[in-house]
Amino acid sequence: MSRDYDIVIIGSGPAGLTAGLYCGRAGLKTVILEKSSLGGAIIDTELIENWPGIEDGIAGAELAGITLSQVMQYEVNIETSVEVEGIETGEEDLKKVITVTDTYLAKAVIISGGTFPKKLGIPGEEEFIGRGIYHCVMCDGAPFAGKDIAILGGGETGVTGALYMARLGCKIIIIEATPHLNAAMVLQERVKEVPGVEMLFSTIAEAIECDGNDKVLRLRNVETKKQSELRVEGIFILTGREPETEYLRRTVELDKAGFIEVTYNMETNVPGIFAAGDIRSGSVMQAIAAAGDGATAAISAERFINARSW
Repeated sequence: MSRDYDIVIIGSGPAGLTAGLYCGRAGLKTVILEKSSLGGAIIDTELIENWPGIEDGIAGAELAGITLSQVMQYEVNIETSVEVEGIETGEEDLKKVITVTDTYLAKAVIISGGTFPKKLGIPGEEEFIGRGIYHCVMCDGAPFAGKDIAILGGGETGVTGALYMARLGCKIIIIEATPHLNAAMVLQERVKEVPGVEMLFSTIAEAIECDGNDKVLRLRNVETKKQSELRVEGIFILTGREPETEYLRRTVELDKAGFIEVTYNMETNVPGIFAAGDIRSGSVMQAIAAAGDGATAAISAERFINARSW
């Protein structure tokens, strides 16, 4: 079955929903395709404290819900459990968005599919995912209340994860490969004041093993080369995220890390295909920036459509 639209938006995170809002307000026939949860990665964020105009912060799920309600005021279709397998250019320069079950035809496409948790690629990681190793404290942290855990990663996600788990009474060790934390300074200062949080810098994990109910991390200091082991009850790998762009390698230009190359107006090297949010090269990986990207991509897509005779 073929479905015709002015614009197909892939992904429903802050970038995708904002793009949908702008496309809806412009009167463009639009569909948002989402393969998993509406709202994207922010629904797993306990508190977003730097969204302008919301002084006390807002839960990621609540922000996603409010934005979704705004989008639904307009004639924007939203389809879930839809996984895109590829994008092709068809007749009359229309874009063919190919999914497992359908093909969508569009004058323009906005890719805002986001990212997925980065893997370490070490022995034991895949084996124990979901059995002591997790990527989301909001989703999987509750069973570890009051227990000893390790958090791999000292960036924004790792530090906010440590603050969340500290409120559950956990003893936490943050393991960071660089000589210092990489989160915003306000978060660094906050986590340093929390009792029960320790930090290992210039340290990487080389393997994960199981010993009864415990997980054993095999560690190495990258400066001294000294090896050690750490025994904990749970491990949260929060070392960053990678783009979901494997299906796009033959379609648009990607950078060395797999993020989509775009111009200032969010257009890729293929006219009529735009990218917005964390998935695009150079993103600062912030919800507010992703929303801005979504607005820019939608405006650029509208101008692209209006400049042509279809």
